[in-house]
Order: sequence, then structure tokens, then C-alpha cells
Amino acid sequence: AGSHPRVGAVRYMTDRDRRDRRFHSTQPAGTDRIRDLITSMSPFRDQSGAVYYLFTHGASPRFMEYDSATFRGAVSLLYQDQYEDPPQRRELESACDILHAVAAAAPVRETWLRCAPIQDPANPGVLTGVALDLANSEGGMMITTPMGIQYEAGNDNPLVAFRRPDGVLPLPSAVPGALTGTVAENLQRLAPLPNWDAQLMRFSFILSCLWPHGPYPILSLTGPPESGKGFHARVIREIVDPVVGGMQGWPRSEEDFLEQASSVRLMVLDNITSMPPWGADALCRLSTGSSLRKRRLYSQRGISAQCVQNPVITTSVDHVLVTPDLVSRQMRITLEPLPDEGRWDEAVAVARVKEQVPALLH
Repeated sequence: AGSHPRVGAVRYMTDRDRRDRRFHSTQPAGTDRIRDLITSMSPFRDQSGAVYYLFTHGASPRFMEYDSATFRGAVSLLYQDQYEDPPQRRELESACDILHAVAAAAPVRETWLRCAPIQDPANPGVLTGVALDLANSEGGMMITTPMGIQYEAGNDNPLVAFRRPDGVLPLPSAVPGALTGTVAENLQRLAPLPNWDAQLMRFSFILSCLWPHGPYPILSLTGPPESGKGFHARVIREIVDPVVGGMQGWPRSEEDFLEQASSVRLMVLDNITSMPPWGADALCRLSTGSSLRKRRLYSQRGISAQCVQNPVITTSVDHVLVTPDLVSRQMRITLEPLPDEGRWDEAVAVARVKEQVPALLH
């Protein structure tokens, strides 16, 4: 006698048999969908070990970090667009698990935030241009070479890989000939500074922000209340690296400081009155290049190390950056109180600068 009762050639099915049949009848379709989804995505790793996938959803190719908070949502959206049906939880988890496994053999590629060098393919290490990530809906970049400026829309194989953390806002593409005069003259008209030395320092600092390699200077804006320190910091922010909530104070620790610096191109420390014990050393390391080391997600031993190097703006009433190593790295602009008569509304003035960014970038 067998384990199952029989009537002729008919076998009675147990509840377990029915569950197995339902599972195997639905498994191939889900597996095929996941396989198709994986093959449509191109993974790579950066030098710190972080894994990125190229999402080509709509007309906006974008490199997205595997461990980012929005990664699972992007996979779900891609699945739904491709199959016109939301993924089941089991399928979504299976897709993410396979993506994680595929990433172990992914090639290594360097990633950049907002600004990157263009190198000669025939002579690696020879700089032929600079790319500025516009972070727009097309995933476009503005490429500056000795021959001029050109716009390149996003595609499946871009010249450089830009990472775009949450909060990065788009920059407009450069427009030639929209303004008369030099960039420094137009900046002075839009955001006046007290003297020519201050104008030259601001212009030099903006150029440094648009250069892919450091070390970078620290721009110190000092002056009494109502002298426009925050306004001038916002003007530079809008030109080189607009982000959500771009002004901040000191974070709680140096690790938080470097973590925040890794998500923006330009650090702006606004209205600082003193410096934490670790502040001077952290600013110096950020200017010349520091390393952010942290444990990898879901790992007890794995450590990721990311190089962090940023230009920095500080605003303060008193001169706070007084240690010798900070003095040697900074550009200092001292502002005077603005008269009440003829004072501009700051929001209107910043909006005016934003309108002229395409011409200022050219």
C-alpha cells in the first residue's frame, strides 16, 4: 500500500500537494519577470565599494546607489511600468536579492558629485574637459572644453557617472551671450560686494567649486548682522550646487559632518558663533581631502571608505576660523552693514540671480 489512497489510477491530493502545485504554477512567470528586470539594469561599483545601478525609467537615466532609501521604490516602479502590474512582495524581495548578488561581480567605476573631469581615452590622466551635472529630468550634463561648452543629454553610457543624493536640485544649462560684460561684473550687479578684492575672491571661489579636483579653499563671510552674509552664500549656492535646505549649522559630530559633506558639492555652515573641538581639524581635512569610513549595510566586518573633499563657505559675525591651518586655507570677505534705504528683498534678489544662472555659467 502506498502513502496515498488510490481509486483506480486517480491519486487523492493532500493540502500540501495543492500548495506545492499552486507555488510551482506561479513561480516560472515571476522568475522570468525578475530575470528580464535584472538584465535591463547595469550595475557597477565605485572605489569605495558602493554599488550603483543604471535606471533608465522614462527619459531620465540615473545611477542609483543600491543601499539608498529610494532603491526598492525605483525597482518597484520599474517592475510596474514593464509589466503593468505592481510586484508582489516575494518578487520584489527576490529581485533585490538577485541584484545584490549580481553586484558582487560588477566592474569598478569612479563616481562624481556635480562636477567631474573628462579624460582623454587614449591618454588616461590627461584632462580634456570638465563636466557639470545639471541633475535635470534628462540626466544631462554640461561639458566645458577648450573648444567651448556643449550640452549632453543623459544616455545609457555617459562619459562620467554622476551620483545624485536626495535633495540635489537641477541646474539650468548655460546660455551664451545672454548678458553683456564679464561674469564678475554681472555678479557685482546682482550681488554687490564692497570692493574689487572681495569680488575677485568670490569669482575665484566659484571657479574652484566648478573644478573637479581639490584642495579647495574655505570662503569665510564675516560681518555684523544685516550685512548680507547669508545672501551672498545663497548666491554662490544657486550658481554651483542648488540643494534642498542648503544652509546648516555644525552637526553633532565629525562623522555626521563628513556624512553630510558626502551628499553635497558645496558645504555651507551658516551663522556659526563658535567651533566644536573637532571643527578645525574637520574643516582642514574636508578642504584637502578626508576619508569617510563606515560599516557596510548588513555586514559586521565590511567597511566602506569614501573620499570626501569639498569647497566650504562659513558665515559668522566674528572671525571664527583663527587657527593657523584654517587661516592658510581660507578666503575672507568682510561685509559692512547694509543701509535701510534701498535695501533689496533677499528672496527677490536670490530669484533674480537664479534667473541669470544660465548666463553666469557660460
